[in-house]
Amino acid sequence: MKRLLQWIKVLLIIVLVLSAIVLGAVFESENQTAIAPVLLGHTLPSLSVGVYLCLTLALGVLIGGALSYARTRWRIHTLNQANRRQAKALNKLDTARESR
Repeated sequence: MKRLLQWIKVLLIIVLVLSAIVLGAVFESENQTAIAPVLLGHTLPSLSVGVYLCLTLALGVLIGGALSYARTRWRIHTLNQANRRQAKALNKLDTARESR
């Protein structure tokens, strides 16, 4: 049963990723108006609105994922530090109790 659920999860992820790719392609093909945006004084190449929006979305997903990963790693680090402090305090109490 567990194996079946794993396969269903993988299949669902594949379907979602393929759906996102297809929707992105449709979105790009529907928004063909060419623009040349200016970013910090520099003119970017003239591409369609759909391309810029998809690139912006992809960049946002990557930045968000990286920040989420960094936050998770930091949280794990702080929890490990707290765990070490608790273990040290517990050992100190154990040795004090044994020395009585």
